[in-house]
Amino acid sequence: MLQTMVVDTSPPKKKKPGAQRPPNTPAEKKVAEAIKKQADLLAEFDKIAKELERVLANLEGSTLVKRLKSASRMQYKIGGEIGEQVAGSFGVATPRVPNQASQVFADLTKKEAKESQNVSYIMDDLQAFAERRQLVRFQTVLEEMRKEDVIGALRQLGDDVKKESGLSIAQTEFWADTLDRWADNLVDPACSGKCN
Repeated sequence: MLQTMVVDTSPPKKKKPGAQRPPNTPAEKKVAEAIKKQADLLAEFDKIAKELERVLANLEGSTLVKRLKSASRMQYKIGGEIGEQVAGSFGVATPRVPNQASQVFADLTKKEAKESQNVSYIMDDLQAFAERRQLVRFQTVLEEMRKEDVIGALRQLGDDVKKESGLSIAQTEFWADTLDRWADNLVDPACSGKCN
């Protein structure tokens, strides 16, 4: 008797997604348990990474606030140092200014140049932060700083210290107040007084 057999050419049957046979051997059970633990660990790490990213962003934002506040205090300090020299030099032509006051004004010119560079760095960091975090208040402050040309104004102020000491005091106070206001504008008012 002759038998004819036909080979099954249909594609192999696929298991339904998510349908796995339960592990039978102890090794399979351990592997399945390890995979579950690893998935739980990865989920926990992801949660921690998101929280850490939020904390670091808040820290970076608060650092920008502190740097602007520091720049503001430096303007008040420079204005005070100019004021200490005014009594002996106010209204006196530059060549007749006493040597001590002239040296102080030269030092203050250097300080103001350094401060304009410092504010430039703050603006660079503020721009990077605003681009990365897409926060409107940071972008608004940055645009206002550019519009006011704070860097150019501080450089000019450094040049004017020797020539216009009285006006320079007023300018340092203006920039101190303005830098302080910009720092306050970076703080999120929505945190109901619970912000760091």
